[in-house]
Amino acid sequence: MEAQRRAIAGVEFVMEKTRLLDRLRGQLNERQAKVLLRMLRESPKGFQRPKRALARTGELRHARYWVPIPGTISEDMP
Repeated sequence: MEAQRRAIAGVEFVMEKTRLLDRLRGQLNERQAKVLLRMLRESPKGFQRPKRALARTGELRHARYWVPIPGTISEDMP
């Protein structure tokens, strides 16, 4: 029963993902599409990131994200 439940959840996830991508077709720029596809590639559980795994500067359309690894160029970002 559990395997059947997971299979049904997987099929429903693929169907919803397809509906979302169809609805957004032609509305996303290349960068937005790349991020969305990366998040959807994960699973029905979604993209999960540890807290503070990404650093952000700016707001809304001016927001920029990077991985704050010491000794990298991104470490110096504002």
